[in-house]
Amino acid sequence: MVARLFAGQALLRLGERAVVLGSLVGMVVGSLLYFWCNSVPLLLLLRFAHGVAFGVAATGVAGAVLARVPVQRRGEGSGWFTFGLAIASGLGPMLGSVLQQGTDGQQRILVSSVCFAAMALGLALVVVRRLEPRPAKPIGGRHRLADYLDPTVLPIALVVSLCALPFGAVLTLMAPYAQQIGLPSAAGAYFLAYAAVIAVSRPIAGILRDRHGDTSIMVPIMVAMIAGLALTATATTYWTLVAGGALLGLGYGTLVPAGQTVALNLVGSSSRAGIGVGSYFLFVDAGIGIGPFVLGALVEPLGYRGAFWVGLCFSVAGLLAMLALRRRLSAAAR
Repeated sequence: MVARLFAGQALLRLGERAVVLGSLVGMVVGSLLYFWCNSVPLLLLLRFAHGVAFGVAATGVAGAVLARVPVQRRGEGSGWFTFGLAIASGLGPMLGSVLQQGTDGQQRILVSSVCFAAMALGLALVVVRRLEPRPAKPIGGRHRLADYLDPTVLPIALVVSLCALPFGAVLTLMAPYAQQIGLPSAAGAYFLAYAAVIAVSRPIAGILRDRHGDTSIMVPIMVAMIAGLALTATATTYWTLVAGGALLGLGYGTLVPAGQTVALNLVGSSSRAGIGVGSYFLFVDAGIGIGPFVLGALVEPLGYRGAFWVGLCFSVAGLLAMLALRRRLSAAAR
């Protein structure tokens, strides 16, 4: 969240190349340092630094890419851009759960991480050649709140953050929940189905959004998310739980890039794309981070199912807020 607040301004003052490459290197180094953390305080310090690197990288890359996408194809561009994130979010946990099995699991994960880190840095060095090497704005000058937080994106950011809250809880609580209901093997398949559906739905949803408008796509995918949470909270069989993950991917997984496109339309100026993206994800990240605390605290009195039902209520609130914003978003798109 801290990084999201400053990432957009860093793009303007330091230039795209420095921000993107520096933050990606920080992410790779941070990922590898986890293997040498031997205390909780050190782990928390690394977690904070890694979060800063991730926030700057995600905002910087998204801002640089989407600023170059034609406005009339921004939904499609956002869908393709986030396609890679979908693949990683599903295959990463699944690969980790497979590699960690056995006595040499940590060594296998370390070797794999080093290989992925090397590929990531290699790709980053190729990509940054196409980015602006010099600051788009001289360093210095007065600082205003609007230089770091764009108020025009707050309505859509709050809508998506209401849905991010239960998603953050599901992300954290799924493994113990699946264990409790006697479906431990379904936890990995849950997120694999989530990622598989995203990989297909994000580009298609982006194209539909460009052709038919924001609300035509956002309302149905929010309904799909609510249905996914309902299946997750009531699942008693392997395939019911996996179906919940698939619907969650269709819903929340497609909602985030769709909301990002709306945020950029509300900002308007391509020069403030980074600030708009950072402001949007500031609230989305807050929802993901707060979700495990809020709903996790309800597990003891209500159980996992009860906590997920409360999360579903947050998503319903987000849907109602989205319906209230329909006219304003349609005007922004025009």
